Parts: sequence; C-alpha cells; structure tokens
Amino acid sequence: MLVVTLLPGCAGGPPPATLVPLESIEASVPEPVQAALLTLESIEPSVQAGQLMLQLKLKNNTHSPMAVSGMRYRVELDGAEFSWGVSRQSAEVPAGGEALFDVTLPGEVPGPTHTHLPYRLAGTIYLGEERRQLPFSHTGRLQRPGAASP
Repeated sequence: MLVVTLLPGCAGGPPPATLVPLESIEASVPEPVQAALLTLESIEPSVQAGQLMLQLKLKNNTHSPMAVSGMRYRVELDGAEFSWGVSRQSAEVPAGGEALFDVTLPGEVPGPTHTHLPYRLAGTIYLGEERRQLPFSHTGRLQRPGAASP
C-alpha cells in the first residue's frame, strides 16, 4: 500500500490543490441542460391522421459534450396535461451547443384559445450507455401552428 502525504512548503505559499468530483462541478452549473419546445405541428393527414410532431431543443450549458441516449418528457399546454412519452433518439450535444429532437405522438392541436400557448416541458435526459439521468424543466409560450407572428 502506498500512502502519499502532501505538506505545504511554507506558510505563505498557496494552499494545497483540492480535487472536486465531477458531480459537484455539474451541480455548480445552474442548469446543466435547458430544454425548450420549438414547434408543435399536425402531421399531414394523408401521411398519418391524428399525429403530431413536436420539436424539442436541448442546450448543453456544461463545458463537456453530452452523449444523449434518449429522454422521457411530459408536455402541458395552457395549464393542462397534453402529452408524455419517451424518445430513443440519440445525439452528441457539444459543450455549450444545442441539438434538436423530433418526437411524433398521437393527438390533435388544441382548439384556438390563444395565439401563443403557454406550455411546460419537463422530463429526464439519459446520458451515455450507463443512462445517467439529468432532469430538465422549462416553461414558455409556443406560437400556434398557422398563427401569424406579432
């Protein structure tokens, strides 16, 4: 067994270095990953009736790339649960970069109550082959399909 002891040289020198675990570094980033709902569109009825396409954007706020191996998500529109699901789409999200995920799900675009629908997106991103879990949550406003921009 080898034991190494580090003693500071002189009292006025710099303090000894401390190793910080990776989990602590990730915890020090306010939100390691940000997720947003970019689009919600009906798929052309001639292709597949009653299907919607969601486009989700993930932003990596860390200094290391993320190997996303899938995600679990839940979407609320206008304060009511709208949809949930699992995506097995994988992507390498570069440090400080973004990746888009397209998700198909059953359903219809809700009736025209607002031009911009308030939404809440929450879930878990799975990282790497070991499928480490990283939670995410975001609220925002989604422009209704076919609505003109203000």
